Amino acid sequence: MTKHIISSSDALSLLNKLLVERIPVYALSMWGTGSLAALSGFIDSISAQNAVVISVERPPSQGPGFVSLRVSGRDAEFSYCDWRELPPEMQAFVPKFGDTVLLAIFLDSKEILALTFTL
Repeated sequence: MTKHIISSSDALSLLNKLLVERIPVYALSMWGTGSLAALSGFIDSISAQNAVVISVERPPSQGPGFVSLRVSGRDAEFSYCDWRELPPEMQAFVPKFGDTVLLAIFLDSKEILALTFTL
């Protein structure tokens, strides 16, 4: 994968843009064990504790599905790239939902979150 590293503040700005403008995202999370979770929806919230919630409907607790990812206090590397630059094992699970990817790799757990979208 080509590295297009961005700062955590730039990643937060992009997440806020996705939240405020209600831009549809496809979220794919992969854990160090190889387990996967995927969800089409929207950024629903970014909490004071820096948890990012992605949900199908609002409010997340009443919708058919949501993902909450804690990012505060974790060592992470953020990248902004084209979906074709994702690791091959992730490309197979990402439909062409958007051309752009915000990728977060959490170094403590090897967890990966990929959000694909079109701006």
